[in-house]
Amino acid sequence: MAALFLCLFVIDYLVIPLHQFNQHENIMTKETRTDIQIYSAIAMLLAGVALATAGFIVPPTGEISDSVLLFFAQCLIYAGSIFGVSIYIHTKFAELKSEIDSKEEGADA
Repeated sequence: MAALFLCLFVIDYLVIPLHQFNQHENIMTKETRTDIQIYSAIAMLLAGVALATAGFIVPPTGEISDSVLLFFAQCLIYAGSIFGVSIYIHTKFAELKSEIDSKEEGADA
């Protein structure tokens, strides 16, 4: 639970203020949103690995509690969904762009 609060603290007070928002309308840009998603996914991965490692160290040594495993699994699912959705969307847009470019080249010939 402490790791979750630490992740939220890092995201709220360290990651978000580091990014520039649009000065004119005070809205978040696409690049800022993507950066925040990536940083939060990395933070969740680090928190999950840290908690899983701590689970080996605290007594009883070598046994990990079910709650630690559940938290680690949720961290992996969150990070996987952020990276997976992002990669899927970028791939689909690249395919669409190449298809449009090939049709434009065919129309020009």
